[in-house]
Amino acid sequence: MYPNKVEFTEQIRSNFPDTSMAFMLVETQGNLSENPILEEKKLDLAAELHQYFPDKESILKSPIIQAYQAYYQRYNANYHVRFQIESVALKGKPLPTRSVLVDAMYMAELLSGLLIAGHDMNQVKFPLTVDCGQEGEFYTTLSGELKSVKENDLCIRDADKILSTILYGPEQSSPITLATTQALYCIYGPSGIFAQQLADALDQIANFIHLALPQSEVLWKSVV
Repeated sequence: MYPNKVEFTEQIRSNFPDTSMAFMLVETQGNLSENPILEEKKLDLAAELHQYFPDKESILKSPIIQAYQAYYQRYNANYHVRFQIESVALKGKPLPTRSVLVDAMYMAELLSGLLIAGHDMNQVKFPLTVDCGQEGEFYTTLSGELKSVKENDLCIRDADKILSTILYGPEQSSPITLATTQALYCIYGPSGIFAQQLADALDQIANFIHLALPQSEVLWKSVV
């Protein structure tokens, strides 16, 4: 339905030849602030994480966590999803409730260990481009901070702007809100992450959304 909506720049192909990415557009009749079925599923997910990751060492040994950590270490940083998993699996912190379309993404992120960004499609313009950040570029993050893009940090651009970078996350103008009816999900796959893992995570997001919003529909999905 959305052919040729994602392009990889030559710089990405040259600098990060093993990079893979995943994208999915989901349409609903309206977002919800919360849903009891999804809240129950969060409890199951927390118990599953606790069983799968009984200690910090088991998290650090995860091949997915290691792949992202290797990327982050290029910039003397740590992969934040690792600490989010730790807080739920080891410290018993409950999963937050923001909205169905956001919670489904976060649940899939914890379950898969993959780095996922979400956007309101009404604020995004195709085509999407997977690129390397350039020195001298700036964008305002979801938290409102103006960030100087790290050179060669993997990023996603739409027709007008940077949508997100690996290190600093989504930009400010396109968050998923309660008014969102079309949500775009993007998953970064640096070296060591495989296409099937990305595809499985997209399915997890779609399944979580469908539990709470049965009339939701996947309009487009691509793993490249």
